Amino acid sequence: MKSGNSFIALGGAQSVGASSYFVKIDNRSFLFDCGRGISDGITLGPNMGVLLQEECINSLSQLDQIFISHGHFDHVGYLPDLLAMNAISSVIASPTTKELGKYLMSDGSEKQLQGLSDDKRQIYNQRLQGAFAKVQTIPLNITQQFEDYQVTLFEAGHIPGAVMTFVETSTKKILYTGDFLTNPTLLTKGYCLPKGVKPDLLVLCGLHAMHPQYQPVRIENISVSYMSICLQKKQSVFLSIKQLTKGLEVIQLLNMRMEKGLIPEARIYVDSVLWRIADSFSIVGQSVLTQRCHRIQEKNIDKNLGIYIGTGKMEKYFAHVIKFDFSLHASYSDIVKLIKDTIPSQVMVVHTGSPRNDDNSALISEFCDIEIKFCKSENRYSI
Repeated sequence: MKSGNSFIALGGAQSVGASSYFVKIDNRSFLFDCGRGISDGITLGPNMGVLLQEECINSLSQLDQIFISHGHFDHVGYLPDLLAMNAISSVIASPTTKELGKYLMSDGSEKQLQGLSDDKRQIYNQRLQGAFAKVQTIPLNITQQFEDYQVTLFEAGHIPGAVMTFVETSTKKILYTGDFLTNPTLLTKGYCLPKGVKPDLLVLCGLHAMHPQYQPVRIENISVSYMSICLQKKQSVFLSIKQLTKGLEVIQLLNMRMEKGLIPEARIYVDSVLWRIADSFSIVGQSVLTQRCHRIQEKNIDKNLGIYIGTGKMEKYFAHVIKFDFSLHASYSDIVKLIKDTIPSQVMVVHTGSPRNDDNSALISEFCDIEIKFCKSENRYSI
């Protein structure tokens, strides 16, 4: 087995999906996230075999700790498979992610289960439930000692339960951001790091790290005027969402704006998958379902006036459809601020989106005294 401190992106390097990042430090082996991705209808996972090929470890059971940043499919979807191969390693997540992860994974797992028999669906769901049952939780902002290293979880924003993971060994400090967001959303506070967090290595999920000119759309900036016009004309409107977590933010937005009189009072109809997730949030005290919220019943769509929310498959029932999309990821300026605040020696940039006529030179040139690498999948980097 090779010695030396190293970093490998097993998936989700310069792409979104199958996020999984291996760090070997002081003879400790850590795995940050283990997600799945879907490309052209094919479900992909991280390449764990690289760890054996590179002789980082002799078996997956030598992973000292698996850290889960949040409950989205692309960051935790591979966990049931990994634990089937390795039942020994400890898995750590926030209490909220442990409670909600099995529901939040619905975005990807529903696509993965398409075409499977009821028996195979049941087996998958049993494995999913079993995987989250093994997750250990630690409270946020309280440092926990694990033999010869320490772990602290900090609020990351992005979605409820999302955390940044700070690992301190005898010689190195590592901060893994997971997906993060600076400003608060309707359901999160935004990321919150104490001033004393100064990592040697920053593993940065930077969806917009190559987009210095791009300003992500935020939910609070979305106009609802067309929606209001439809309601005033006694016509229903369908809000099509790409991600279920965003649907929860939309429900919260509608409730708040109706309470302030900014849009006409109306019933909010929620599709069954989104309803199940919204209902689960009451477990952690973040219910977005109010008395004006109801489950969608397809047979009654023509009869019930209101605002309907769900995935695109229901668009066919409506004359008025709004593609309701916005970002829950850090902007380029947010990424720059995080690096300035933490002053790491090295930055490994992962989970990037496709360039918008930009490249990685902007961020690299912004920090000439910091080693910044836009990592390639399965490449081994010294740290």
